[in-house]
Amino acid sequence: MQIKCKKAVKYLAPYIDNEVLKLRQRRKIKEHLEICLHCQELEKDFKKILGLRGKFKPMPIPADLLEKIKEKIRNTPVSESFLKRLFKKSIV
Repeated sequence: MQIKCKKAVKYLAPYIDNEVLKLRQRRKIKEHLEICLHCQELEKDFKKILGLRGKFKPMPIPADLLEKIKEKIRNTPVSESFLKRLFKKSIV
């Protein structure tokens, strides 16, 4: 049985990365890629994007970033409706 594009796309990155997928999943994705031009294009794009990993150096994080975030949170008013939703009793 053929899988649909939605399922193939879900597993496309792990498939390309040779991450652990069940043998059956790998086979189904391979079969799908053999017949689906749209997913073949996505596979090419994924490979390009995944190939860029490691080519960029991470930017240094400013030492005071966490304090700036905390200060911004402290100084941002919280709406009453947000608090009501946050503390709304859940019905189980």
